[in-house]
Amino acid sequence: MELTRRISGDGEAAARPSLEALAPGDVLGPCFVQQVGADFLWAALSPTLRARVFVLDAADDVATLQHFGSHFKPGQRLDGATVLARDLARRTLDLTLRKEGGAKLKVGAVVPGRVTKLLPGVGLNVQLGARKFGRVHLTDLRDVWTDAPLQGVTEGQFVRCAVAHAGDKIDLSLRASRGGCEAGGAASKVRGQTHALSRRCDCTSLQCSETPLLSGFFGRGAR
Repeated sequence: MELTRRISGDGEAAARPSLEALAPGDVLGPCFVQQVGADFLWAALSPTLRARVFVLDAADDVATLQHFGSHFKPGQRLDGATVLARDLARRTLDLTLRKEGGAKLKVGAVVPGRVTKLLPGVGLNVQLGARKFGRVHLTDLRDVWTDAPLQGVTEGQFVRCAVAHAGDKIDLSLRASRGGCEAGGAASKVRGQTHALSRRCDCTSLQCSETPLLSGFFGRGAR
């Protein structure tokens, strides 16, 4: 087996990680940011292996997600990344930097999300991961009823969600009493757009940037 020049704490050389040897749930050693895009960052695990981290898997707190592009810099060290998924055929590896990012969603868990669509008379859809989505019903937007429950909510807004139901369909709540980030609040301008800020937390809305999932980037650079 090929060895790196890194030396572990007990003085023994540490083996380079390989895509074939990794599995979901594995916690990795230090890796380093190579590139930061609108919705993904790419991290190098070794000279020949790198992985991607989706924006919603990059942190537990909304403030970091809000400043995703400026918070992470090329060369920055990342510790404690966990393997979310691997695809040997497409040669892709997905990681999470969240503390409980690799765990199965449980009722009562509080997770970051991003509003993808407003549904008048229904609620809103929220993205929780690259391929995971949930819904917030109108009654779960606020603790106090209002005639305009979607007021102050924008598509692309990062929010803190409480999981109300986890199954084939995921139900979420933004109600502060359940640990979420209530919709609405004072207006704030970000990137030239008028968005909403919650009075109860630091959930700041940003313009959503749609970026397709990337594949086959090992040894060839990002596409």
